[in-house]
Amino acid sequence: MTTLLCRRTCNNAYGAMQDKWFGEYLNLIRPPASGILHAKHQDGHFEVDGQRINGRYQVSGNGRIQFLVLVYKNSPEAMSAFDQRMAEARFRGSFQLSFSVPILVNKQVINSAFLTAAYLLWFRQLGYSWALQSHLDPIREQIRKPDQQVLPKSFSAACTNVYFEPPWIGTGYIAGQLVLFAAISNRIVFLPPVDHPNLYELLPKDFSGLKSDEVKPLTLSRHNEFYGPLGLLLGDRLIVGPDAMLRGTVPGHMILLPPSGGKPRILSQISDEEYERLLDLPNAVRTNVRPDIRLPSRDTGR
Repeated sequence: MTTLLCRRTCNNAYGAMQDKWFGEYLNLIRPPASGILHAKHQDGHFEVDGQRINGRYQVSGNGRIQFLVLVYKNSPEAMSAFDQRMAEARFRGSFQLSFSVPILVNKQVINSAFLTAAYLLWFRQLGYSWALQSHLDPIREQIRKPDQQVLPKSFSAACTNVYFEPPWIGTGYIAGQLVLFAAISNRIVFLPPVDHPNLYELLPKDFSGLKSDEVKPLTLSRHNEFYGPLGLLLGDRLIVGPDAMLRGTVPGHMILLPPSGGKPRILSQISDEEYERLLDLPNAVRTNVRPDIRLPSRDTGR
């Protein structure tokens, strides 16, 4: 698949900040999972008794960590100081070695990248009707600032003894709350429905021992073949609502997802006159959608 991206932000900044570390993390946890010391990216140096030396580490076949000093990447002065430290260490019988693991340093970026991936998986299904909902502003803010904790940590949960390949999206309940979610590798990312933008405040801080209920995978269109705004109804509950449709400024369609399962149905907007006429039909079913949604005013610039 090919797409056009702005170079400065979407390609360069997101590629360096999120895609790089997200890809490295996924490579480590993909079965059979590896330890964090098998990560490809290293800082390229470590310290011996406080003396910085350029080199790298690797995990040997017996599981031991080997530290390799790269002489050609160190100055003669640095090598002389290193030899002096090692001589002193042999005399004492011990030395202190320290090093950093970049993938751990970028843990917050990786968490944000999971959110970005979930946002894009839903975008692939629903297009801009999904992506430009105003209640997702905090989601977009977290994506723009991947190294900062904008959202509560409850936007995702790690899963034990499971790996989702390929990733998929759907709806379900967690701790009694309806969530839109994306299952990616060993994690589930929770996204708020339009009628509960404060979802993360309602979710527990600790997901240990919790299970998802009434999980329903969602597959609508491989290439988003819908025209105009598109909303989603789960029974009588509006879970995706484009701003333009809710304001009534642009006509669109609703997809009804029966709560008990079954094939989704496409609902089209009709005039008041047509509505009154169809109500008289014997097979007409009237559904009251019950959203309590407050949209930002048009002059907010969103």
